[in-house]
Parts: sequence; C-alpha cells; structure tokens
Amino acid sequence: MTDDTKSALLTREQVRQRLNERGYPITQSYFSKICLPSRNAGPPVAKMWGKRPLYDFDAALAWAEARCTPVQQAA
Repeated sequence: MTDDTKSALLTREQVRQRLNERGYPITQSYFSKICLPSRNAGPPVAKMWGKRPLYDFDAALAWAEARCTPVQQAA
C-alpha cells in the first residue's frame, strides 16, 4: 500500500467534527473525557505523535456505529 492510498490520520478534534458531520452528535468535552487513557472508552488510537493520539477515521466511524442501539418499536 502506498502513502497515497492510506487514509490520513486525524486528531481527536478532527475526528469529533467529522463524526458530527456524519450525524453522531458528540460534544467536545464528552469526547475528550471518554478518550482519556484512564477511561479507554473512545475510538481506537492508530498512532501516537509524541503525546498526541492520532486516529483512523474509518475505525472511529466503526466505533461510533457500534455504540448505537436499535430503535425500540412501540407495542
């Protein structure tokens, strides 16, 4: 795989903004909180740039979709 075919890695804020654009409403403060290493509830980190986590958007989108629950139909 060449560098041209790899998807760009995104910062936490870029991931949050793109998830919002895709219809996953998540606030900056909540997203930052669940992404803390002590919580470990955020999307998977692809790589670290120093102390800054970088994310693959496809993996983050899969993470968001997995957190969704089906709609319960009224009886």
